[in-house]
Amino acid sequence: MSRGGEQSLFFLNLPDLRKLCCVTLCLESEEGEVRNKQMKTCRELLLLYADIVASPVLGSFSEIIVIMGIAFFKRGIIHAYVQRHSLQMGSPQRVLPGILQTCLSYSLITRLAPNWNKVGQFLIAGRDFLTDPGKLNAIVMELSASESQLCVSVEASTVRLPPTRLEDFDVPPMVLRNFHSQPDAVIQTFSMSSSWCYILPSMKRGQIVRISQRMPNDCPFQGYSDIQNHWNSLYGYQLPQMDEEEVIYCSVYFKLVGERLFTYPLSCVRMEPLQRCPRVDLQGVLSSFLSRLRESLQTICGFPVRMTSRPCYHTAGLLSTASAKMASGKPVNLTTKSASRPIQSQLPPPGPLKPSFSGAACTRTLRLPMGQSSNNSFLGTGRTQGVHPTPPQGNTPERGLPVLNPSPAPLPHTRHPQHSQVALTAPKMVPIFKNKALPCHVSVNQLLAEKFQMRAKEQQQAIVSRQKRPCPAFTSSSSSSSSSSFSSVPHSLFSSFSSERTQDAYRSTPVSVSRIPPCPKSEGFPTYHSQGDLFEWKPKKPKSAVQDVDVEKHARGNQLSKINAATLQAWLKSRGVAVRSKERKEELVSKVMGCLSEL
Repeated sequence: MSRGGEQSLFFLNLPDLRKLCCVTLCLESEEGEVRNKQMKTCRELLLLYADIVASPVLGSFSEIIVIMGIAFFKRGIIHAYVQRHSLQMGSPQRVLPGILQTCLSYSLITRLAPNWNKVGQFLIAGRDFLTDPGKLNAIVMELSASESQLCVSVEASTVRLPPTRLEDFDVPPMVLRNFHSQPDAVIQTFSMSSSWCYILPSMKRGQIVRISQRMPNDCPFQGYSDIQNHWNSLYGYQLPQMDEEEVIYCSVYFKLVGERLFTYPLSCVRMEPLQRCPRVDLQGVLSSFLSRLRESLQTICGFPVRMTSRPCYHTAGLLSTASAKMASGKPVNLTTKSASRPIQSQLPPPGPLKPSFSGAACTRTLRLPMGQSSNNSFLGTGRTQGVHPTPPQGNTPERGLPVLNPSPAPLPHTRHPQHSQVALTAPKMVPIFKNKALPCHVSVNQLLAEKFQMRAKEQQQAIVSRQKRPCPAFTSSSSSSSSSSFSSVPHSLFSSFSSERTQDAYRSTPVSVSRIPPCPKSEGFPTYHSQGDLFEWKPKKPKSAVQDVDVEKHARGNQLSKINAATLQAWLKSRGVAVRSKERKEELVSKVMGCLSEL
């Protein structure tokens, strides 16, 4: 079964490349829709003749490369087609695997439509996928060709591609009602909150300039039926059947193309990219696609081919059980396996013990690591009756694992050993968690200040004792004595103290310091934090009020710059125009002028 995100590989043998030839068809150079004519001609060739494969030449808008059998080329069928369509054909050339791979890929996509339609890198199932809001089956197909073999990589998925509605553009309700009531109404870009979109089938990103119910004058088509034929011949899409009055057209601008606008029906426009749906059974998706693919790959250029029926998968290395599967006749699955192993969370159970009826007993002990005594063991010792353990042979058991030691002395109460049971269940190890108190942290600045004051007092006392003067009484709680001693310290002592105060502060033990309550905050004045940080109070700027002015009169007089942004936003919102709160004044002025131009 194919899982999500897994590529299934199928193989088929290619015909001998020496029996094939390729020719290049060149279209006449015309201005305008050269690219469209190239794709339409290539698709027409593929749908007319099943014995050829073809593809537009990459990097060219006027060349098509066609691969066919040499016998088919000699029949002159391709020559007649070239003459009917006024094409130019080059001389036949040898077929290379890369050219065959490109032509096969384009030919398969063309012949699978409209049952499987190209959308970006996906092939989506269903003729009516453009109007389906639910989940859709999708396939990603890649080809890789060699001299004699073709590998087809298929990845199944389930996606969502809901159709777009006018409500998805967040158009104001008043503008939307006006659009539905008037056939000539147009929704401009400034009326949409989001004008970016994705265009089928390439899913390229473009910007919608306007939305209308009438086909624009610069559009090359005459009506909706012409657009349906164009999409069918170019991509194989089956556009939904609609009346001309119900069709909504979008004029889209692409930045890389230039100023030219392209017209698309709303059914070919999407607001969001294609979304994958996870956790879906994809076996049915893969089976339905493979049945259609085998119908299209019965022959290649008139030579019969056969594709393998069972898929293979990518793998980094062969499995160790592959030989056993091949011997049993079952197919070998080369799917990569997880290399992770389960983590063992408990001790392994003891080995099987053979019961004996000799009446001997054994004790089960736990061998502890070196440096620990048996008194601190978490596991107790127990006794069993009527069991003789098999002594270990070879290496001794590892340290820390349970070891069974037989007891030489029989127990006096073991009279019926045949009815005894083995009880070797070890008690559970219960961890004990102790909540250690975290060390108390104090302010470093306060520690430095107290340490500096203590050292200053000691130096002051030493100087006084040398001069044989009476020493004044110092108290640690007196603020006056500390300030006087601090001021009487000489400058040389201050420099020596300042160089050592940092190390002494870190070596000192934590002490309890009473916190000073912060000062109450008052509006208009700066406030100080308890650690000394300064916070400034700044009043907020008042919001600009809506002015009572005539916006239309100022616009006619080219004086909109005198009106503030709040007034312009209020005026635009009253007219149903979508406005963001952070738009610049220049954008608001342009929207006002655009809105007045429609009146």
